Amino acid sequence: SEDAAYGLWMSVQRATGWSPLSLAALLWLVGSGTYAYCQTAQVPPILSGELLQEQLQRRISDIPVALDSPQFAAYKQYYIRQYQQHMLDYGKQHEQWKMNRQFFNWHAFQ
Repeated sequence: SEDAAYGLWMSVQRATGWSPLSLAALLWLVGSGTYAYCQTAQVPPILSGELLQEQLQRRISDIPVALDSPQFAAYKQYYIRQYQQHMLDYGKQHEQWKMNRQFFNWHAFQ
């Protein structure tokens, strides 16, 4: 078992010219760097317009009055106005995020 492990170690070293430990460290560094770069392209979940739309639909369906009631229409209008205001805020935050986002996510290395 020890001889097999040593043989594998030496065959990797002969094939690549690198120590397997150095090769593993290099692969980790390249993988982490790629992951960090790819993470910067994603929109943060807090800025998701789809999430706000889903929450609006859930709030409207959870209104605790009958659908044909005048209070239902008032509640629905209130939630729609609230959603429209959130969408305005979302647009501003999204623009700010696009202008200030990092090119590289350093936290991916942690």
